[in-house]
Amino acid sequence: MTTIALRHASSPSSWSQRPLVVVLLTAVALLSCARAENGPPVSKARGNEPFWAVTFDGEEATFRTPDLPDGIKYREGRWKRKGTAAVWVYKARRERAEGLWLELEITEAPCTDSMSGEAFPYRAAVTFEDRHMDGCAS
Repeated sequence: MTTIALRHASSPSSWSQRPLVVVLLTAVALLSCARAENGPPVSKARGNEPFWAVTFDGEEATFRTPDLPDGIKYREGRWKRKGTAAVWVYKARRERAEGLWLELEITEAPCTDSMSGEAFPYRAAVTFEDRHMDGCAS
């Protein structure tokens, strides 16, 4: 356990060793809040049949399919909790078109890729221009 030297206000020369429990608990609480605001630690979501992928690069998300290999960029996306602590929804508008949105739902639950059998820590569901597709995320 980490300790910190504390000085009592009434006696500037007195020092004592105290556990840093309050500071550590505060740090954990702040990290939990930041994670909730920023969404899950996901950099990519993907699915099969139909094939699709969403990648994150800073404040930009890119949606790709075999028909859209260069992808469509989405900006100003926001993560929000959906009901429980284990579900996040990312919603962003299209870069050069008003009113066209990408919505990605991430659920903190194990997921297995339907083709490769690879295991992922999150389930993903994307809605792209009224098409709903399922997959996994990491």
